[in-house]
Amino acid sequence: MTSVTALCKTLMGRWNITPQNFVAHGDIAPGRKQDVSGYFNWTTFYAELEIFPGLFVSNITANQQKGVLLSSSTNSNVVNANVTNLQQRLSNYGYVSEIDVNGIFDAKTEAVVEAFNRHFCPEIFVKEKEHTYDDNSSNSPNQQWYGISEERLTYLLKNTNRDLCPQC
Repeated sequence: MTSVTALCKTLMGRWNITPQNFVAHGDIAPGRKQDVSGYFNWTTFYAELEIFPGLFVSNITANQQKGVLLSSSTNSNVVNANVTNLQQRLSNYGYVSEIDVNGIFDAKTEAVVEAFNRHFCPEIFVKEKEHTYDDNSSNSPNQQWYGISEERLTYLLKNTNRDLCPQC
């Protein structure tokens, strides 16, 4: 982790890269890639870079964090205004090319939600089996939208000016 953060600090300074533009491959192409895995410690990474202060401090109870707000099992093939809102907000955050804003909690939405939870919600993310390099090794609980997911997305939208795909 020390080498990664040292490199990122150098890149931030040399190329004026904003902190929120350090993303995982799985954030750019969540439907195809899952790296870095759930074993990468984003909490430590952000703390060492001194970015997103307070992101990993929750103001909701553990039960609220783990409460499922949206999932494909409750919203499959049904247009839902809450799903539309979530898709639009994830798109606004930067998951532009991999999500359709259609109000249906479909496979693309599941992939983006899983990528978001892998990156920002270690409290609820079920880690992949070690040494598994199968790109299809998803855990269905990771593809659900939780209270902690909502809290983190709200923080990020409030505290960043981010667009992973400025030309989209």
